[in-house]
Amino acid sequence: MNNTKNNDFLQSVEAFQSSSSTKETVLKKKSSGALNPTRLLIIFLCFAIFAYSAYSLFEIYKSNLASGSLYNDIYSDFADILNNDIIVNQNIKPQKSLLLPSTPNTPSKGGDFKPIDQNTTSIKFQQSLSKLESLRSQNKHTVGYISISGTGINYPILQCEDNDYYLNHGFDNTNMKGGSIFYDFRCSPTPSENKNLIVYGHNMSNGTMFQQLENYTLNEDLFKNGTITVYAFDAIYTYEIFSVYYTDAYSDYLKISFRGNFDFEEWAKQRAELSMFKKDVKIEGTGSVISLSTCINATSDGRIAVHGILTNVEQ
Repeated sequence: MNNTKNNDFLQSVEAFQSSSSTKETVLKKKSSGALNPTRLLIIFLCFAIFAYSAYSLFEIYKSNLASGSLYNDIYSDFADILNNDIIVNQNIKPQKSLLLPSTPNTPSKGGDFKPIDQNTTSIKFQQSLSKLESLRSQNKHTVGYISISGTGINYPILQCEDNDYYLNHGFDNTNMKGGSIFYDFRCSPTPSENKNLIVYGHNMSNGTMFQQLENYTLNEDLFKNGTITVYAFDAIYTYEIFSVYYTDAYSDYLKISFRGNFDFEEWAKQRAELSMFKKDVKIEGTGSVISLSTCINATSDGRIAVHGILTNVEQ
């Protein structure tokens, strides 16, 4: 009898434990299936981050697409000059003169102008001048056009009253992540009036703007044969690249004022010493330099500096 009662008691206990366990499992499932406020907030934040990232990527893609189309059209107009394939229409008589800036004022400020007699200038310069005038009719801040050997860098050069506007505005003045290629606002738009002509451009991940300046840090042969051509309103300037190196935004590679020719010569020779690759070039105090600057990445003050020394002026 006692054994029977014990067995019944044990079975009741087991049944109660089993029932309690089942209820706990059900409660846990219900609890885990419920979306509490914290979980809802986390899900919302994740979705918001994803949506913002997708939108940002789309905007970058759209900006790159617009930038590519814009600058490809400009390049195609300059291509015949860049490829030394100048076609002259003999039936069209050249104008007697064109108005060109004669002061160091930026185009946005206006300034005095002087005529250039086309009868004494080269056909190549006449052709480039005509194309620059066309670009200026589209953007009054146009001061030239730059082409760098061994790269795909072929862009109009702009200049306004600060160094901020063209960091995020394209040639057509629309907001553009890649910005434009532009002179330092302190420089004269006439290259020959500068001891150090400073040109800025972004280092874009899609290979545009000044991204391909990195080529000169990787290829010594490219460096040794590198040239920079600036088509300006008064002449075509050719610079021989003599220095490339990594630096920071606060070094004196963007120095613009010199106490005299000796000071300039010492500064230029220091640029040559800093170069990753060495090149035998003649540096004199009476010469002039072009300095190209681009960032290493978007999150640091690191810069890539490329310097060229003026070797030829064609009119």
